[in-house]
Amino acid sequence: YFFSNQLRFDSILLPRRITYRMCANGEGMLRNGSETSFRDEPAFRDEPGMESDENDVFVEELIKGETTTAAEEEEISTNTTPDRSPNPFQNASFFSRLVFNWPYPLMKLGMKRTITDSDLSELMVEDSSPHNLSAFSRIWNDELARVERINSKKKRKKKIRPNLHRAIVVDYLKKLWFIQPMFAAGGAAMVGQVLVLGKLIEYFDTGTANKNGYVLASYMALCGFVILLEHHHAFFFNWREGMRIRLAATAAIFDKSLRLGSIGSNSNGGKDKNTSKESKFAASSKKSASSGTVINLATNDVERFILAALFLPYLFWSPVYAIAVLVVGVYLIGVSFVAGYIVLFLFVPLQFYLSKRFAELRSKVAAITDERVTLVSQAVAGVRVMKMSGWELQFDERIANVRRKEMLQIQRASRLKALNEAVFFLTNIVVAMITFLVHIYRGGS
Repeated sequence: YFFSNQLRFDSILLPRRITYRMCANGEGMLRNGSETSFRDEPAFRDEPGMESDENDVFVEELIKGETTTAAEEEEISTNTTPDRSPNPFQNASFFSRLVFNWPYPLMKLGMKRTITDSDLSELMVEDSSPHNLSAFSRIWNDELARVERINSKKKRKKKIRPNLHRAIVVDYLKKLWFIQPMFAAGGAAMVGQVLVLGKLIEYFDTGTANKNGYVLASYMALCGFVILLEHHHAFFFNWREGMRIRLAATAAIFDKSLRLGSIGSNSNGGKDKNTSKESKFAASSKKSASSGTVINLATNDVERFILAALFLPYLFWSPVYAIAVLVVGVYLIGVSFVAGYIVLFLFVPLQFYLSKRFAELRSKVAAITDERVTLVSQAVAGVRVMKMSGWELQFDERIANVRRKEMLQIQRASRLKALNEAVFFLTNIVVAMITFLVHIYRGGS
């Protein structure tokens, strides 16, 4: 049991060459620069009734049948990955990036057969975990320097504290400044497409025999092409940046977990209601972390960075689009269009309330998930003691109770999410209905 867990840990942290030397046939363990044998260690000596050959078979099963062939020895000695082709996005032309033609060879290969690991191209340095961890550390150090500089200049009683959210958002805006003109062009194209569509409908109503219809149709097609490119390119770059932030956060969690005093199994995550905020902050870097908390952070919570990166620009561009549509609507219909906007703004407080409630429920779900994962980790780590003591039913009941609490909160969050979706789709219909009713009531046609 110890050997299998140690093997998993070493295979993550050590190069494959050293791991192989540690495992193959139980020989070649590196310790302080000298080679020893596993059989010299008390924990790895032959068990009573187990012959040496059986030990070798046991080791070979743990390493999943790896053998010492000449080709594999050469691969291990060089410690290199299989040869991969250069990343197609890195060397793609402007037109290929514009129309997303660069991933076509891989997709064409996937239509013929199942894609394997060797078919994938080399990962770009900008998308690698070490690069993003270094960038993550850099922006955090810049935030610390900024806060220290402000606190040293201003004589204020309440010192400001560094904010990781601010550091990530500022870095995000600096890196993706070029997508802001895309959003502007996309918004202008959407408004222009609506205006051109109105002119095109008028053209068919009048039935005039001229070439204006072709021009209007060309304008509509052009606006649609701009919207298409803007949507997909903005989505691609935002998703990619969110993925990089997620990678950096996961790497930072792993780096921090290696420097913690221990990863404990305390169910309350180190919380103590009787301690003050100052003592909690002072002991935050020394306390042990729940294994469930670490696992939940690295597998579940970091996914929120991708969604946040996708929709963050709309915090600015949505009001801009709304104002542009309001101006165009008043120009075309009149003040009746304002009535629909008043109804639209009545839905905003409801949206804020639902968002706040959803965030509260998500926090509760995360805390309960940490507790459940911690219990499962305890059961797996102490399975021998649990079975010898006959505690299986007790652990099963505790885990089931926590899971029921978790499912209850997830169901509440899902109901709120469903209500939010219903309000989202209902808003357009209600606003349009109110707008046209007021327009007809005022004598419009």
